[in-house]
Amino acid sequence: MAQRVLVVDDSQLMRQIIADFLSANGFAVAGEARDGLEALQLAETLQPDLVTLDIGLPQLGGITVLQKLKTVSPATRVMVVSAIHDKSLVLQALEAGAADFLHKPISEDLLVESARRLTSQPAA
Repeated sequence: MAQRVLVVDDSQLMRQIIADFLSANGFAVAGEARDGLEALQLAETLQPDLVTLDIGLPQLGGITVLQKLKTVSPATRVMVVSAIHDKSLVLQALEAGAADFLHKPISEDLLVESARRLTSQPAA
């Protein structure tokens, strides 16, 4: 059974790129969200195996979404995919529960490798 992924990014183009990369490599894109509130609602409903999460989101920022995801979908792993290259933000995201942090622009190989690694680990 394919691993289910929720793709969260405020850019429709970036959501499409990530979804296409993952779909082409055997993942099932269960949903897409364009802001933090929508991400939390979908995560609670879908209970995905993996969330790809941008940090700079409208409505509710990515760090807050990370913190709340532990409550609404505790077994879901989160991979942050962001254009922000601030080391303190990377550390903040990892401390808030991100399992990986990838920088945009993202390569298909790197994204898929990380997604496979994260979804092959036993649930926390």
